[in-house]
Amino acid sequence: MAKHKSSIQKKLKKDKKKSVTPLSTYRNLLGRIEIKKKRNEKLSKELSHLLQTYEKNIAPHFKGRHESVSQIVDLLIFHLSDPSLNAYQVSLIQDWIQECFYFLSDSSFAHTEKYQKLYEAYVGQLKTEIEEEDTHAEEVYTFVRKSAEEELGVNLETFLNEKEILAFCQNPNAFVKAYAHKFEKALQIQKPNKEEEATSDLEQHNEQKNVLKNTSVNDLYKKLAKVLHPDLEPNEFKKEDKHELMSSLVIAKKENDLSTIMKLYQEHIDDAEFEFAESELEKMIPLLKKKEASLEKDFERMKSRSPQVRWIMEHIYGRTSRSIEKKMEQVKANMKNEVLKDQKFAEQISTIKGLKYELETNNRKHFIGL
Repeated sequence: MAKHKSSIQKKLKKDKKKSVTPLSTYRNLLGRIEIKKKRNEKLSKELSHLLQTYEKNIAPHFKGRHESVSQIVDLLIFHLSDPSLNAYQVSLIQDWIQECFYFLSDSSFAHTEKYQKLYEAYVGQLKTEIEEEDTHAEEVYTFVRKSAEEELGVNLETFLNEKEILAFCQNPNAFVKAYAHKFEKALQIQKPNKEEEATSDLEQHNEQKNVLKNTSVNDLYKKLAKVLHPDLEPNEFKKEDKHELMSSLVIAKKENDLSTIMKLYQEHIDDAEFEFAESELEKMIPLLKKKEASLEKDFERMKSRSPQVRWIMEHIYGRTSRSIEKKMEQVKANMKNEVLKDQKFAEQISTIKGLKYELETNNRKHFIGL
C-alpha cells in the first residue's frame, strides 16, 4: 500500500512539472509583478507619511542627543593627548570615543561637516603604536584590514596614512562616513572593471530591447500608442489623462518594462487576451524575472535607505496611530533624559581630574544608552 501511495505521489509531481508551460510561467510572473508593484507603492506612501511625522516629532530630539554626544567626544579628544594619562587610560578613552561614534555614525548626523571634522580631530590624536602585550587588538586590526583590502581590491596604504588605517580598523563604518571622499577616489582604481560591467550591462540592455522589438510586443506598443496618444484624443477633458498614460507607455518601452506594457494593453484595448507564440514567451520570461527581482531589490532598498527610515521600520512601522503616538512620547521622554545625563557627564569630564575619576572607576554606565 505504501509503495502504491509513493508511486501516485511521484506521478502527481511528474504531472505537475509537465503542467509548467511558458504560458503559465509568463502569467504567474505578470501576476507576481503586479502584486509587488502595489506592495512597493503602498510602502512608499506609508514611509512618506511616517517620515513627515518623524521629522516633526522625533528629529529635533535626536538632534539634541547628537549635539550632547558630540560635546562628550569633543572633550574626550581634547584630553586624549594629555601627557599625564597612562596607556590604559588612553585605551579606555579611545573605547569611549568609539562607542560615541558607533551611535553618531548610524544617524543623519554622520552626513554633516561637523561629524567629519570631529572624526578627523580624533584621527589626528591617535597613536599608531599598539601595545606589545595587546596581541588581540593587533589580530583584530590585521583581520579587518585584510578583509577590507580584499573587498576593495586595493591596498589601504595607497590612500590612507597610518593613523587613518588604525581608525578604520577600530570602526570601519564610522570612519567611512567621515572619509567617504578618500574611498571614492580609491575605488576609481577599479574603473576598468566597472567599464567592463557597464559594457556587459549595455549588451544585456540591447538584447532585451531586441526582445521587445522583434516580438509581438512591438505590435502591442503600436496599438496602445494609437489609443493613448493625447494628440489623437478628440475629447479635451481626456487629453491630460491620455498624456500621463502615454508617458507611462513610453517609459515602459524605454526601460524594457514588459509588465507595464501588458497591463496598459489589458486595461485599454478591448481585445481578448493577446496570444504570444511559445518561442516569444520563452524570450520574454527572462525579462519578466529581471523585473520581479528589480522590484524585490527596490523594496529592500526602501526599507533601509536612510537612518530615519531604518528607525521607522524598527520602531513604528505597521503600528496603529495611537500606538505610534505613545511610542513617540516615550522616545521623546527618553531622549530628554539621555541629554541631561550627557550634559552631567560632560561637566564631570571637562577637567582632567574629573575624567581620571571616571576612568579609575571605569564608569561605562553612561555609554549603555548609546
